[in-house]
This record gives sequence, C-alpha cells and structure tokens, in this order.
Amino acid sequence: MLSHASLLLKKFILKVEELAIKDPPARVAQYLIAYAVSSDLELENGFSLTLDINKGLLASHLGITGEILARTFARVKQSGAIDLDKDVIILKDISLLKEVATSKIS
Repeated sequence: MLSHASLLLKKFILKVEELAIKDPPARVAQYLIAYAVSSDLELENGFSLTLDINKGLLASHLGITGEILARTFARVKQSGAIDLDKDVIILKDISLLKEVATSKIS
C-alpha cells in the first residue's frame, strides 16, 4: 500500500512540476507525442492522430483553458510541427514537435 501511495505521489509531483515549468505549447506537444507513442505505432512524420477526448477535457488535463488550447494549437501549427483538421492532428515534423515539447519558460 505504501509503494502504491509513493507512486501516486511521484506522479503528482511530476504533474505539478510540468504545470509550473512548461509553457502551454510544450505541454500540448508533449501530450501529442505521448499520445502517438501510446498508440504502439512508429512515430514518424505524417502520423495522424484522432483525439479521443473533447478539447475541453484535454485543456483541463493540460492545466489550461479551452481558449488557450485553441491558441496553442494555432501556434504549434504555425511553427510547422502539426496540421489540424477538426479532431484530427497530423504530426508533420516530429523533430520540431520534440523541440517544442522540451521548451521551457525563460
């Protein structure tokens, strides 16, 4: 029981650090990469994702508002890393998306 509580605490601490340190584009990019990797397909340029949750829930999960999520998707799209078509996201440049995911507020 203590080990389970320890794991939950560790996840919580990582989530708090992520919310405190990473800006919204980094959080969105990290989520998209993790989502793509969890699909058990090889991550490559042109990979297409269909969001399985609505954008409001995604925004909440990432600790931002729906409006910030929409602006963040637009910024990441403008960078050339992704393309959007409603709930389908095409990962155009994986290396650029990984750069966005590792960016931190300076």
